[in-house]
Amino acid sequence: MHAAWCLTHVPELASHHGEALREAAGSLAQVASELTVGSERFWDQLLTLSFDVRQNRGLAERLLVRLVPEAARSESRISQLTGAIASVESVFARRFPNYEADVRLRAEPLRQLWEAHGPGLLRLVGRFTDPGLIVERASVVLVQPMIGGAGYAHLQTNRVHMEAVLTNCDPQLTETVRLAWLLSQLDFERPVYSELIHRDRLRQMAGLATIPAVLLAAQELDICALSVEQVAAAVRLWRVSEMRPGEAAAESALADVLMTWWETYQASRPEWRIALTGLDRMLGDADQ
Repeated sequence: MHAAWCLTHVPELASHHGEALREAAGSLAQVASELTVGSERFWDQLLTLSFDVRQNRGLAERLLVRLVPEAARSESRISQLTGAIASVESVFARRFPNYEADVRLRAEPLRQLWEAHGPGLLRLVGRFTDPGLIVERASVVLVQPMIGGAGYAHLQTNRVHMEAVLTNCDPQLTETVRLAWLLSQLDFERPVYSELIHRDRLRQMAGLATIPAVLLAAQELDICALSVEQVAAAVRLWRVSEMRPGEAAAESALADVLMTWWETYQASRPEWRIALTGLDRMLGDADQ
């Protein structure tokens, strides 16, 4: 399902991963569009449920329960969604026959890198934002690299998934820093932080608001520097916003907004939820 999500959001990946997988992902996206529940909501629920429900039909049924009213959960719709999920799974298995073994081999090096700096990064992020923002426990699920370091924070659960890459796309924005960034988003779902943010904007808000804090934490540990340039690089590499990769002017403008907001927050240190509403307004103004 992660592969399908990537191919749906980054169509140019098809040339690297095969037309068959792109077509299977496209069929699943077509089913999503017919549900008229919003693309991002569909994928969020699918990615979250796919870890817990192993049977394709069961996954389709659970997904429809979360997304549409009972009258819309017809047998034909369940079968259509089950078939689309099964097609992605089948094509993925042919494209990556050694997927499970490869991910297991990559897990230990990533774990060792995390143990060296990860807990310290999270403690610092909590100090720079709100100590209650950092969850006590979380699960990290490693998946097949498709983009070269993508990750996803499941705000409804204490779980993230990330691609099991062995090299850093950026020598400063390491996979350990990326994982700290993902984990620091998990408690944004709590009403104390999210009640004033529209549900459709919450995921992007969580991703953007945590970038300066994570980079500052990494700077404290001499991993990277907090700067406008590095924030723009994180926006690009971590695919936080809706913009297409390579839109340098838009990335730079967004980084400027984030740095201005962060400097204001650091100077006055309001409650984190108040700071988030301020960022939400700034981003809304920037879009107009």
